[in-house]
Amino acid sequence: MRKFLIFDCDGTLVESEYWCQHGLELKFRDYGINISTEELIKRFKGIKLDLILKEISQQFSTSFADNFEVEYRALVADLLTQHIEPCPGVLHALEQLKFPMSVASNGPHSKTLRSLQLTGLDSYFEQHIFSAYDVQAWKPDPRLFLHAATQMSAQASECIVIEDSLVGVEAALKAGMHCIYYDPQSLGFKSSQVTIINHMNQLVEAVTKI
Repeated sequence: MRKFLIFDCDGTLVESEYWCQHGLELKFRDYGINISTEELIKRFKGIKLDLILKEISQQFSTSFADNFEVEYRALVADLLTQHIEPCPGVLHALEQLKFPMSVASNGPHSKTLRSLQLTGLDSYFEQHIFSAYDVQAWKPDPRLFLHAATQMSAQASECIVIEDSLVGVEAALKAGMHCIYYDPQSLGFKSSQVTIINHMNQLVEAVTKI
């Protein structure tokens, strides 16, 4: 079987999920909303920003300024520049994986590219960096992964998605692709349809067995 690998970015390739959610915590404080970064990760990992703001707006009966997203993106860009790192073991895994690879993220293309550049991972993916904004379809919608497959001239059945969010897993399965769920916190997710790893040093073996 030919194999094409499609990676999520935040929390899968780079340790950015915490800082993305921490940026939300800081911005929400401006509106008198106090939610910890840890709670935001638990509730909204991998979720589109618009949906997060809609839910928080309803929960706290508030509305956000039109420039909220612009200010939030700028804040996160600063946080990532200061703190972002590759996920443990990911660089070694990418060095060993000799398959066509791409990145497919719910985040904006500019943010994803910047995260990969800051961590030195961009060279592994060449021009194959895709955003949900490119296709106006966000995970768990499968269209982003199907778009990535098309751009790599791959069939869905030849693709292996590596994800750290359940919405990403759902999107991969809906797309008819194999899926490896990266669960560094060992949260206990189980599925007969998904391969589960807890560290990126397990990735190469997991890909080999598919």
